[in-house]
Amino acid sequence: MKKSAKRLGEEFNLTAQEMNHLLKEEGFLSGEPGDYSPTEKAKEYLKEDHYHRGTGGYSHYNRYWTERNWDESIMDNIEIDADRKREIREAVSLERKVRKEARQKEEREKERHYYERENEQAISVESRDEEDKGSVLPVVLLVAAVAAAGYGIHKVSPYVKKWWNETAFPKMKETWGSIRGKETNVGRNEINEENEGLEEGE
Repeated sequence: MKKSAKRLGEEFNLTAQEMNHLLKEEGFLSGEPGDYSPTEKAKEYLKEDHYHRGTGGYSHYNRYWTERNWDESIMDNIEIDADRKREIREAVSLERKVRKEARQKEEREKERHYYERENEQAISVESRDEEDKGSVLPVVLLVAAVAAAGYGIHKVSPYVKKWWNETAFPKMKETWGSIRGKETNVGRNEINEENEGLEEGE
């Protein structure tokens, strides 16, 4: 009669995991829990049935699995007692602990990488914001300077206008007039000298 590892184990008060561990120790299986493969030694006692459910597409809609059933006569080749059972249980318990720690470590690594990416993105956004602030600051300062200059001119302009009308412009006008007067006198003297020369020549 053929039995699964679970049914074989029940006869010896072992779980399916513990029974598969025993079969591996005896050389009937190779691999790791969840990914066992039968050895050449197992072919005499093992019957494998392969199943498929689904019509294709995504893997969770398209399942494949294998059922292994062992001939009861395999137990004639396996010696098992209380001490062996205890050793098997301890070994399977340790394997579960190691796999759990490995999963937890992988989850922590994924979480760490996730937060590192989030932090890098946050830093990148802050850097762009600082660059934008840096490029806007000179423009703001320039506008403020122009506004201040315009305000200063507006405040000072009455005094400038008064100085221009009462001091600067009259002084320039007087100076310009004296220059023009000198030019006029020089021109007249040159004309008189020419006339005198002509009279003497006649």
